[in-house]
Amino acid sequence: MECELSSLCKLTGRRIRLSFILFISFFCFTKAQDIHFSGYQASPLFINAANTGNFEGNWRLAGTYRDQWRALSNPFTTAGISFDKRISFITRRLPPEPVF
Repeated sequence: MECELSSLCKLTGRRIRLSFILFISFFCFTKAQDIHFSGYQASPLFINAANTGNFEGNWRLAGTYRDQWRALSNPFTTAGISFDKRISFITRRLPPEPVF
């Protein structure tokens, strides 16, 4: 039986296992964003900018404030605010959710 992908066939079982172990260990030891970030659903524009104008009402004001790890000498503080308003004359000519 011949392999169609010659580069894949050249890899031995040992190389494939080593590559798999390195790939998995990369995800085990990689540090990323803090997992305790919550309340993101309170501000839909921070989730996705395409949510602009996607709400019931004339306008929307949203804000988030996060204060983490106060025990540190310089704690992490993050704040954000967003405002969006429906533009009625544009929604008559364009699809109901224009993104600017």
